Amino acid sequence: MYWCNIGEIPALYPTVDLFTAPILAQIAAAVDETIYNDENISEADVDNLFLGSFGFLASLGVFISGALLVLSSVSKLANLGAYLPFPVISGFFSAVGVLTWTMAVRVGR
Repeated sequence: MYWCNIGEIPALYPTVDLFTAPILAQIAAAVDETIYNDENISEADVDNLFLGSFGFLASLGVFISGALLVLSSVSKLANLGAYLPFPVISGFFSAVGVLTWTMAVRVGR
């Protein structure tokens, strides 16, 4: 799960990883705006349309992420990490940790 702000509204998005959460937030905002601006959609159908379309787009994103992971494992793309020195990998993951905590504190305020 990932907390994200859309405007002033904090929202919780189910994600497999943190990399797809900002994309899902943008997709949800675009879907919500499109549904809101369509005068053919009644007020009673807005929630069902939003959840259905966002659920489909989120599952499509998870499927594409999974397909890319399978493709990278089949092509042995993960073996490229063996050529990177330990300080580079350690610094990268430290930066990811610091950014994650920074984002968590910013959302909590």
